[in-house]
Amino acid sequence: MATITDPATELSDVASNLLDSTNTKGGAYLAEKFEVEPWSAEFYKIVACILERADLVYDIVVASDMKPINRDKAAEEITAFKNGFAGSALFNVWNHGNGGLPAMRDHGARLGFLEKTVRQVVSYPELEEHERKEMIALINVYMEELQDSDEGPAFVRQAIMDVNRTGFPGGCLV
Repeated sequence: MATITDPATELSDVASNLLDSTNTKGGAYLAEKFEVEPWSAEFYKIVACILERADLVYDIVVASDMKPINRDKAAEEITAFKNGFAGSALFNVWNHGNGGLPAMRDHGARLGFLEKTVRQVVSYPELEEHERKEMIALINVYMEELQDSDEGPAFVRQAIMDVNRTGFPGGCLV
């Protein structure tokens, strides 16, 4: 049986992979970790994907039946985690007080504690590397077939292709 995961767990995992102590500026450090060029379209797309998942977790938590005090604290943790991917965290040294390391270290791991609340709303199998590659290959085949197709409204086919056009086959499957 496949391992089940959720956006909160994945964000916690992202944070745990960004705990290096470095005097590199945040944007350069993240680009190195993501294996993309700093400030490239791919860089921004990865950051946007992380922030979108954080927003999803935030929305789930805010709508949950958690005790109000716990819900408020969880929302604060998510917001503080997001600060590691925005503003001064990208331009300051990663280790700096306003850099990304404090956000990852102090708030990222705590997002994993939201697993139970988040999984009630959204969960999915955690793909192994070979499964991820297989899925991306299937998506690419589908996109080629869709492009060559003349079935259905052209605007629908184009909309699907545009959504997939993120720089990464399969969208945010990275």
